[in-house]
Amino acid sequence: MKSGLAQAINRPEDCKGDSMLDCGLGGDVSQCVPRSLACNQVPDCQNGWDESVQICGCPPHEFACNSSHCIDLVRRCDLTQDCLDGSDELDC
Repeated sequence: MKSGLAQAINRPEDCKGDSMLDCGLGGDVSQCVPRSLACNQVPDCQNGWDESVQICGCPPHEFACNSSHCIDLVRRCDLTQDCLDGSDELDC
């Protein structure tokens, strides 16, 4: 998989504004990337946050669990709890 880590900005003063996405590394570490690079299937954040389910959502063939992960659509409403929170078996 291609990495775009060279695109990342590690200075907090450059991470302000709607055009930048905070990578959410936490602690004293700061990293952000241009928001235009999010969800392009190339991890630009050191931790891959710019390609995460929380930022990009699930692909069309998958169900988005309320606990922020995806499962295959065929596993929705199959009487087996596949999402950690059981959201795949609600409203069936």
